[in-house]
Amino acid sequence: MNLKSINSLFISVIILLIMGCERKMNPSNRFVYDFLAHNGKQLYKSEMKRTKLDYLPSTQKLVYSFWKQSVFDNNGKLFLHVYPKDLQTLPDNRKKYGFLNIGIGKKDIQKVDSTHFYIVKDLSRYGIVERLVTGQYIDNKRTWIVDERINLVTKYDDSLENRMNKGIVENLDFDFVETLLFNNSQSHYADLTTGINCFISLDQNLLYLSNIDMNYLKDNFEFRFYGSDLVNKNLMETKNLTKLKTYCTNSQLCFAYTEIPKGITRISFVRSEKSKIKELFSLNIE
Repeated sequence: MNLKSINSLFISVIILLIMGCERKMNPSNRFVYDFLAHNGKQLYKSEMKRTKLDYLPSTQKLVYSFWKQSVFDNNGKLFLHVYPKDLQTLPDNRKKYGFLNIGIGKKDIQKVDSTHFYIVKDLSRYGIVERLVTGQYIDNKRTWIVDERINLVTKYDDSLENRMNKGIVENLDFDFVETLLFNNSQSHYADLTTGINCFISLDQNLLYLSNIDMNYLKDNFEFRFYGSDLVNKNLMETKNLTKLKTYCTNSQLCFAYTEIPKGITRISFVRSEKSKIKELFSLNIE
């Protein structure tokens, strides 16, 4: 076997190994993956370590994604060091180090299925953060590390008081995916009749949906987007549910999302029956 053949074989083996490390995701995890890709900044990803780290700048949240518990355990202990801009905000015993050592334990782990689990850390509580260092280590050796220097400044008021003033309902029965949507949305609406949860993204560009019964994924159900176009009776665009990006789980419930057209002030969910339109629910966009 010549050198060229050996090199080709070596490259093929490496590609197969990498492909073997790539994860297979169910619809819920794929939805989270796409949500983080649309709304966050990826700080780290390793298929070999079965680890990914994203930062959601609008709400100052770090989202750790892990798949395969045994690999996570082999990576060692997780750590997070947060460096605030104002060192005077540090406790006296941390001022000489210049950072906070944020504890992360089993109570922080949120499982979506038997393989995938997540950890979310809210950095907004630490004020303006100039730098963060995080990763895992065994003894004194770090198995992976992220050292990110960035000003993490709050752009939106997502306090509970602000949400209550807007009439936003907090559903304590939310699972991890819906909690992620709720904590990163400008507003939320839960329809009791259809069971559909609607989340308007912080920049008002995307409509996220959860808890969609598959029976609604038919041609006669659609979202209607209204604005200030009086010529068309304010109706600017319609989107059939079958045309949305949809993620359906084994429980026959689906997640979905779609772009919100510019200048929209109201969204309506309707059913058409024999040329008649019946509105099932609607929500206003501030």
